[in-house]
Amino acid sequence: MDALLHDLRYALRTLSRSPGFTITAVVTLALGIGAATAGFSLLNWLLLRPVEGVRDPSHAGFLWLAEHENGGYRPNSLTPSQRDLVLRRSPAVSGLAGREGPMFVNAASEHVVPKRVSIEFVTSNYFSVVGAGTQLGRPFVADDDTAPVGRLVVVISDRLWRDVFAARADAMGQAIRLNGVLCTVIGVAAPGFRGPDHLREADVWMPGSTEWDIRHLSAARRPAEPSYMRFAMRIHETATFDEAAVQLQSAVRALAIADTASFSQKVSAYVIPRLGMEAMYGAEEAIDHQLILVLGIAGLVLLVTCANVSNLLLFRRAQRRADTVVRLVLGAGRGRLVRYALTESALVGLASGGFGALVALWLAGLFRHFRILRFISLEEVTLDWRVLGFAVAAGVLASLLAGLIPALLGSPADLGSDLKASGPTQAGGATRLRTGLAVLQIAVSLTLVAGTVLFARTLRSYAAVPLGFEPAGVTIFQVDPKSQGYSPEQARAYVRAVQDRIAAVPGVQRVALVDLPPFLGIANIAEVLRLEGPADAKPIGVTSNQVSGEYFSLLKIPLLRGSTFARDDVWPDSLRALGKIVLSARLSQRLYGDSDPVGRIVQLPGYGQTSRAQVLGVVGDVHYLERGGEVQPMLYTPVGQAITPYPPMVAVRSRLTAAALEREVQAIGR
Repeated sequence: MDALLHDLRYALRTLSRSPGFTITAVVTLALGIGAATAGFSLLNWLLLRPVEGVRDPSHAGFLWLAEHENGGYRPNSLTPSQRDLVLRRSPAVSGLAGREGPMFVNAASEHVVPKRVSIEFVTSNYFSVVGAGTQLGRPFVADDDTAPVGRLVVVISDRLWRDVFAARADAMGQAIRLNGVLCTVIGVAAPGFRGPDHLREADVWMPGSTEWDIRHLSAARRPAEPSYMRFAMRIHETATFDEAAVQLQSAVRALAIADTASFSQKVSAYVIPRLGMEAMYGAEEAIDHQLILVLGIAGLVLLVTCANVSNLLLFRRAQRRADTVVRLVLGAGRGRLVRYALTESALVGLASGGFGALVALWLAGLFRHFRILRFISLEEVTLDWRVLGFAVAAGVLASLLAGLIPALLGSPADLGSDLKASGPTQAGGATRLRTGLAVLQIAVSLTLVAGTVLFARTLRSYAAVPLGFEPAGVTIFQVDPKSQGYSPEQARAYVRAVQDRIAAVPGVQRVALVDLPPFLGIANIAEVLRLEGPADAKPIGVTSNQVSGEYFSLLKIPLLRGSTFARDDVWPDSLRALGKIVLSARLSQRLYGDSDPVGRIVQLPGYGQTSRAQVLGVVGDVHYLERGGEVQPMLYTPVGQAITPYPPMVAVRSRLTAAALEREVQAIGR
């Protein structure tokens, strides 16, 4: 122990006398460790970090039902009564809790500005199956979720409790409006709990049979009981997930035989034996590929870092060779020298691990601006004790790895011959090692540089692709009067009024309505048929969008022929009137070639009463779903003839900042 303390003190003195080497080694390792730690933080967040507020997570997981075909998944669902049949045939499973959502709703309370929150509709046993408790109030009971009409009661997250009710204990029994529907708070979930899936977190939970109230569906459109295609599951303590998977698969097959109207024989039960990330429709594979790429790059950076530090240590060893020989002559054993070298490396590693954690913290902050699979943000990627422990361990191991070979290189005989030499020389083994490390550095560095160059060229190519529109200076807001219980006529009047009032705000240049803006990741698919074409002509599949006439000038999409929608086209007195449409240049070319399409009548299969429409004009092509790839033919219809279930969005081009414009819009909404 005394010898170890002596080595530690001597290493500290030696490192302090060589600040150039110490700082270079620590910074070099810290950068590599920071990159590797940031990559590990993603792995930790997705797969290793337990879900907060959940007891006994080792016996909880996910179940979803789907039919695999054509490389994708066709989901299937279970009603609560079908779920009970499956449970009776699966003795390893202690509970299945249905989950629908999360989806966004408007939440409001007394003296609180309305805000968008995520809500999940669940079966009454949800909290017991997941293993989550409540810090205030109670979870759901069976009587809360009685089909077809459940109780309008909610359990809210700790975060929402603090935001809306200022963490008051008397929040139980208080009212909260969700999409304008008055609900009663009966519980506050355990601190940190926001659902069992890191990628789909919620702030509000309601009984599944109340979904139709929150969505304002009429009694005639409500099903007899809710159905779920996603479930949280819990197995008995003596069971395994493999046993549960076999039993659930057999139960689903038996249900398919007994209920051929609801189930196909091809439906499979997919069990995910952990909470944290639910694999659906291939999402896990896509995330795994991105995660492997991040960790692979981080590993290569750390490998280059170790090689760099090894070369530094070899150079330092050559400079201090005479000092090492003197220590041998004075009686220091080979083991003592190796132990001292490793002690010095470990000190460098501890310092590097600490600074590497700071680098990782900065990189984790950058992750929060990224998204996985378009919609999944990384806002919750944080550094916990696992990540910090990884940083320190990586620092020590990397420094020991970098210092071990130089410490072991050479023999006392070699060192004795160096003492007789006229000056410090380097043994052949050291020369070969430095050459090998240099080759390794060059090879890995060239790999990273080549990947970086290719990535930069890809980004440059993407940036050079013209979008077909100008997004700078445009802010988009969601308007959802239907979710507040407005009738179609009331919703149309409300949206028109909001558009006019925003247009009157000083600094606002133009206001337009749009169903799905570009790059949202969602597209409406429609078909267009040229009426005067051949009798055997087939409809052309296109991407469609519902917009107001100002949309094209707001995004600076050029008008090539004819005109765009007038106000009467967007808000017609009768939805049975002949529809009006605008074509993109690509769609116009496919339908009419070089002929002028303005004034022509087309057939829109699937559009019901507005199945025939007249072409008003042709506008420029735009990249709609992604910047790269081929431009798709686009069909534009008036947003006032809303055919899709999505509420319209308000696009605003203005000279105001986004924050200032948001305040103005909130004032209008109130």
